Amino acid sequence: MDNLKIPLVLVIAVGAQLAAGVFYGANILRDINDNTERTDELLQILLETEASLEEIDEELFSDNEELWSEFDAVPRLMTDLIRLQARVSVIENTLKFTRKDAM
Repeated sequence: MDNLKIPLVLVIAVGAQLAAGVFYGANILRDINDNTERTDELLQILLETEASLEEIDEELFSDNEELWSEFDAVPRLMTDLIRLQARVSVIENTLKFTRKDAM
């Protein structure tokens, strides 16, 4: 009987280790499954958010296009304003010299 006790304890120890390994493996598989489901949900949320952002960009792009066309017109308007100021300055100087010569 003494010879059977050692193998019986060994069988029980191996069985306990196998049960613990199966339990550990099942927990790992459950965690992987949960993470996969969460990842799928997060990917779905990201795709929906990206689609929403694209819609917003499309709506704003037409407005931005108008703003950029107005913004591009600013340098031209500034150049025209400088030319106008130069003409006014020339006219003022001409009038000033004309009045001096007339007097």
